[in-house]
Amino acid sequence: MKTIALALLMMTAADAEELRVTLYNKAKIPNDLIESVTVTLSSIFRQSGINIKWVAGVPGAPEASLMTYQAPPVDRELEFACHARRDIAFDIIPGAVAGVRSQLLGMALPLSHEGLNVRIFYDHVLGAATKENRPYATVLSYAIAHEIGHVLLRSNAHAGRGLMAEVWTNVEYDWMSKAPLFFATEESRQMRATLSGAGCPAITSRQ
Repeated sequence: MKTIALALLMMTAADAEELRVTLYNKAKIPNDLIESVTVTLSSIFRQSGINIKWVAGVPGAPEASLMTYQAPPVDRELEFACHARRDIAFDIIPGAVAGVRSQLLGMALPLSHEGLNVRIFYDHVLGAATKENRPYATVLSYAIAHEIGHVLLRSNAHAGRGLMAEVWTNVEYDWMSKAPLFFATEESRQMRATLSGAGCPAITSRQ
């Protein structure tokens, strides 16, 4: 499912956008697994013309315990999107989450101005990896990529198939095990536009 255009694959580091990603590892996932995940995620986003700058979050940081949602007024959606975070702050939390379906591997707040804008459910990802007989690090990597995609696309909408599909089928899981599952060309373009501030000329990058 490699839908990235050849020109994008040839993009140089100088042309790429930078994405700052801060991880709060509340599930205390081992360092070697985290390293594997960061390598996979960096590869996924590099194919979209995005270079990730990784930051190890300090658990006591204010944003590590802040997750807020505010629906934008209908006539101010673009303003909210332009002022929303253009970096990623996410945590991985252990245990079952009350009121959250086990099939839900994570969540994103695409228009969040502060605090966490991505959350990953450790036990839910583990359950999916076990059910689909896939390595935990692989499923975790794609779950994180999916939620980051929502933030950079400024939407909780889903694609019919692929990395941004609402429900991954055997097709997506097979791709994960055989070759990298990348973002679609248009998704990549939109994500780079978000990071560059395109369409928001008055907004200064917060990276």
